[in-house]
Amino acid sequence: MKRIAARSRNCRNGWFGATLSLLAMMVAGCEAPPAATRSTTATVGVPVITPQAETRESQEKGGIDISIAPVTYTAAMQQHVHIQQIPPPPIVWKSGGELYVRRTTTSTAVVEPQNLRFVLKVNNKMPRVFHGAGTIVQFNVGGRLQAVDQSGYNNFLGAIIPPRQEQQIEIVGPPLTSLTSDSGIIGVFLYDVVTNQSAAGAVIEKQNFEWYFDYTLQPREQVLESRSEERYMSAFEYQSQMVQQRIDADARYRTPPR
Repeated sequence: MKRIAARSRNCRNGWFGATLSLLAMMVAGCEAPPAATRSTTATVGVPVITPQAETRESQEKGGIDISIAPVTYTAAMQQHVHIQQIPPPPIVWKSGGELYVRRTTTSTAVVEPQNLRFVLKVNNKMPRVFHGAGTIVQFNVGGRLQAVDQSGYNNFLGAIIPPRQEQQIEIVGPPLTSLTSDSGIIGVFLYDVVTNQSAAGAVIEKQNFEWYFDYTLQPREQVLESRSEERYMSAFEYQSQMVQQRIDADARYRTPPR
């Protein structure tokens, strides 16, 4: 009888231990798959822009002195998040009222800013107020005139500078994709700039300002990461993420000056 009782206890203990092991495996299996991360490298060309020897950065014509300088460019990373609702694995616990999603974060190498940009300093030495309205702004890359959105230089066209005062103005040109060669020449032109006025304020002189720059694209390597994870999220959070995802996608496909 004692042997039978002992065997019975052993059987119960064995069944209990096997049950605990099975439950432990089920609980472990109920967790979402671990996040997956992958690293890659990418190379971008960062412009280095310098004035040509025969170009004077500061030019004075009539009563207007204008100097110009290119901005500094740097390599950077942009992150993009993609949310997608997917069926949950059958062994993952379902959280009531929530959606199972895959969230993928990727990064791309870019150059900032993404357009040609120059900073002008306009010094008004005339006895009258200087108005930038009516000036024609042009950009030339590699011998070709570039189409440019006027919003990129509206700050200059709208400039109003009192006598004996100076104003700093940034103008935005074509996207960096216009730099199709590893090196080349950039021209920046301001035509019909008012440089002299009569005592009554009538325009009596207009001048043109031209600058030429050499550019080279220097390679910069960036380490990029992509990360994918699966989890539950609330319906509200999912909708918010989807709205932001659409906004980010629209922003990437538009090409305004940045």
